Amino acid sequence: MKKIILTVLLSIGTLFAAPFNSSGKASDITVKIQSDKDLFVGQNNVTISLTKEGKPLTPKSVELKAFMPEMPGMPEMSEEGEAKGKNGIYKGSLNFSMNGTWQVTVTIIDTDGKRKRFKTSVSL
Repeated sequence: MKKIILTVLLSIGTLFAAPFNSSGKASDITVKIQSDKDLFVGQNNVTISLTKEGKPLTPKSVELKAFMPEMPGMPEMSEEGEAKGKNGIYKGSLNFSMNGTWQVTVTIIDTDGKRKRFKTSVSL
């Protein structure tokens, strides 16, 4: 009976899971970051949409960073990468090495060399 109840509860939990979706501003740039699937421990693909004044933005580069700060008995963990694309749509990946809350930063390096950052967090 306990196994049946546990199975039902786990099944209900997956019904409410949803792909990652976050948006906000990096200075004057609108940033949307989303995943096609639920995020999990391991390599996750994400799509980043960039617009400025409602038009697709093509910056010099788009960088991604996933970061979990140092905690007692555990060192800091982070992974960085570059998102590739054009016309305001960029694809990249984030590797989460364990469950927990991760800080995610999208850094946009504009054509004039200025860095603009959008920060969000993810809980696995």
